[in-house]
Amino acid sequence: MVFRKISQADQATIMDYVLQEQMGTLGATTWSASSSPKFIPQMEWLVAPSANDDGHIHVYNYKMEKIDAFKAGRYAVTKLAVHPTKLSVLSVCWPSKEIRLSDCKGGWKLSRTFVLKRTVNQVVFNPKDTNISAFAISCDDYTVELWDLDSSECSCTLSGHQDEVNCLNFFTREDQQQYLISGSKDKTAKIWDIQTMTCVHTLEGYMCPVMCVFGHSNLPVLITGTEDGIIHVWSSTDFRLKRILNMGSCGEVLSLALAYPAESRR
Repeated sequence: MVFRKISQADQATIMDYVLQEQMGTLGATTWSASSSPKFIPQMEWLVAPSANDDGHIHVYNYKMEKIDAFKAGRYAVTKLAVHPTKLSVLSVCWPSKEIRLSDCKGGWKLSRTFVLKRTVNQVVFNPKDTNISAFAISCDDYTVELWDLDSSECSCTLSGHQDEVNCLNFFTREDQQQYLISGSKDKTAKIWDIQTMTCVHTLEGYMCPVMCVFGHSNLPVLITGTEDGIIHVWSSTDFRLKRILNMGSCGEVLSLALAYPAESRR
């Protein structure tokens, strides 16, 4: 499945990657373009913030039929993260500096609120869900924070970027050790060892800010997208550049996702 955002029309379209067919569309009056919708693949659902900026999150099936809605905050939801295995959603509301955890058990109830000291640019769940790093956030104060779901304080702060951190993603290398990749306005992407909480490599050579990063779950590659529409493909083994894709007139690359074949959803 592929999510496509057409910025000029503020329209979200869901496509069947295998059949190359459009399955449904969300218009500008339905969802807020401030945050990309997120898939809940195990249920074949999609969650998207309300266009009214009222703190609601709507739940759709893959035909873009609304099946549920829940309150995630008092203000506009600007960022979303979906747990890879549990029916849980993290949401960030502007201008409040809070992250809220909502759980589907019993009907999408708010289960926890995390109070922050800085503005969040992105939030991601850790697919391995370890004690000290259940989720991570990229911040406007040039840092990355790791959080435990059972704590009211962040467990670790990663410093090293020279400007705002736009994006981040967890990935696992062939040695089965877990890492984090972060992209920044400082025109670099950094690789962090989660075991030692240190930066082990910096991906350089970008001409403009890195807007999104992605660690492939099956292949030893990292993918980064930049403000000028360039996609870089890197080896996650030795961090060497493998390929450059120029998206040209498509504008800045804001989101990257893995497309699942139809048979994997059955």
